[in-house]
Amino acid sequence: MMKHIYEKMLCLIALLLSVTLTAAVGNAREQNRQQNTVRYSSGTGFFVSRQGQIITNAHVISPCGDHQRVTFANHRTGKTPREARVVAVDEKRDLALLATGYRPERIAYLRFGHDEVKPEEEVMLIGYPNARSVDSPYVVATSTIKALEGPFGEDTWLQFNDAARHGNSGGPLLDLAGNVVGVVTAKSKVMRMNRFSSQRELIAESDLAVTSEELRRFLDEYSVHYNQEESGYLLSPRRIETMAQSYVVHIFCSTESN
Repeated sequence: MMKHIYEKMLCLIALLLSVTLTAAVGNAREQNRQQNTVRYSSGTGFFVSRQGQIITNAHVISPCGDHQRVTFANHRTGKTPREARVVAVDEKRDLALLATGYRPERIAYLRFGHDEVKPEEEVMLIGYPNARSVDSPYVVATSTIKALEGPFGEDTWLQFNDAARHGNSGGPLLDLAGNVVGVVTAKSKVMRMNRFSSQRELIAESDLAVTSEELRRFLDEYSVHYNQEESGYLLSPRRIETMAQSYVVHIFCSTESN
């Protein structure tokens, strides 16, 4: 009886930070003023190759449109943002590949596929949540793996406990060896709706990451030369942070309209 009354729904919340600024541009010789609106979208990415290729989420760069200007920065590259070019976008996987002319001093390593992630395994997030400018500092958070599939059994996602914030999209989910086990993507809320009363009730909530297996497939499709490593040797959180701050970057793009 109950399964006929209630219906489950999945709500995904992208962890993209969007800011709209309206600037008044005036001419001293004229009385009228023109309003220019600048829209910024902010997320996270990370270097996956020595050639300076960056992974982020497709939804991080999609708000900027066809004439997008995508930039990246971290404290290693300096506060002046550098430009990146969109090479590939996979909307289904929610992944995007960016090319840069920058040669990073360190890149992210993916965890070997045969070294399976386990429920309750501790993980770390390093990204740029709630950033208001391109030189905003990174933020470190810790969490644990909740499930090795999405809320409805999707094998392209894994779930981890609440730790991500708006702006973490596109950043790496790292194990305690400092290897990438996923790409932070969204928050999920599984709602239950009573068909008679039309009332919705939250029954499950988690953060989502694209699995490293899906990331590998995406990188292979575009012939990206990435590195993998075993996760047997654990590192201190401080050591992981020190390593990651070289390859985790703030992704920032803007569009301007009158």
